[in-house]
Amino acid sequence: NFPPGYSKIQVQGNAAGASGSAQLSLVRGVNSASLTNGAALGSLSFGDQQAGYYAEISGWADSTPGVGNYPGRLTFSTTRDGNTAPVEHMRMTNRGNIGLHSVTNSTTFYVSNDQPSTTGTLIAAAHSGTAVLTGTTCFRVANNGDVQNAPGNQITVIGSERRIKQNIASFVPAEAWSVVKNVTPRT
Repeated sequence: NFPPGYSKIQVQGNAAGASGSAQLSLVRGVNSASLTNGAALGSLSFGDQQAGYYAEISGWADSTPGVGNYPGRLTFSTTRDGNTAPVEHMRMTNRGNIGLHSVTNSTTFYVSNDQPSTTGTLIAAAHSGTAVLTGTTCFRVANNGDVQNAPGNQITVIGSERRIKQNIASFVPAEAWSVVKNVTPRT
């Protein structure tokens, strides 16, 4: 990585003044009345001198826009090994929802952090939020692997924990139903 001074294009300031925050705008050459859901607004592409096309971040209309109504989404696309064009792998919708395709060949969604496994939260979900990182937590995956849901103020473990199971044994698929019927819950 190079510091900002090495860039061929550098944006400093904005239309209001040279000392203001830097702004770079990608603007489609029509007004909102001419756009429909799914209309491409702009993109930032990453490539090389030989027209290699590695990745792209794109902005789109995410519903039918109009005066005072500009729903947008961002898509993040990368080119897989052995291919020549990026394919969408992550999307953020106009409601802030994030959808992921595949992060690695075998894992659909992978999250890590730098906290020890004995503390902290790896993934959390909330409802009734009015902004980023607000709302009432309703689902949590702790760094140690515990999975919890929180209806009201009660936290209930909903995961399956090998350490508390008894008599773990393999079975053949034809016997699966009789094995399931004979399971006794442990309290």
